[in-house]
Amino acid sequence: MGWPEAGSIFPPGFGKVIQGRSELKTNLLLSVQALAEFFSVATRKLSPSLTPAEALDQVNLFIRLWPVFDLTPMIVLEAGRGVRDHKLPYYDAQVWATARLNQVPVVFSEDFRDGSILEGIAQREGQDYIINL
Repeated sequence: MGWPEAGSIFPPGFGKVIQGRSELKTNLLLSVQALAEFFSVATRKLSPSLTPAEALDQVNLFIRLWPVFDLTPMIVLEAGRGVRDHKLPYYDAQVWATARLNQVPVVFSEDFRDGSILEGIAQREGQDYIINL
């Protein structure tokens, strides 16, 4: 399976994250949360919005292109610890916990402070993509 055709729909900010960085085309890892947020944003907040069928096609493409980390009970527990110990908002903590428990050293998120490191997980400005560089 190759890189998506020009004109494929990607989450907002996705192009900025991968532009000029060919390693992200092959090393990108996604969380279930990122897929869910994409579907929600693409069908409600994009202008023009995607139809549910179009958004579902894009989610299917992402699933075929890149590994997706499942949401597990241990991730929920670790995210709760991130809220308790680091005062993270829950869904930010869930992105962090997914990376931490899967030994992924870098997370791109629009909600994290660029360049910060939390328990070994580097946080970079971008959308909610987990990458392994």
